Amino acid sequence: MDFGLYAMLLQMIILGFILNLIYKVQINVKSIFIALYAILMAHLIIWIETGPTDLVVFLFYLITIILLIYLVNIKKVSNK
Repeated sequence: MDFGLYAMLLQMIILGFILNLIYKVQINVKSIFIALYAILMAHLIIWIETGPTDLVVFLFYLITIILLIYLVNIKKVSNK
């Protein structure tokens, strides 16, 4: 399905935002986020080539968003 130029631009902005967040987290936290960042970068190449049609690519981005939310919540609880 082709959604045109605006959908492509929105998609790239969202991907850039997620990758920027995970990059900053993996710089500071290290641990599993280094591997997760590497996996996301590899899947970004697949996403660019095939488009957002693969469920596995969506799954990895969803896992990343969930882990980032979990990490933020842990940091908030530990700071209290």
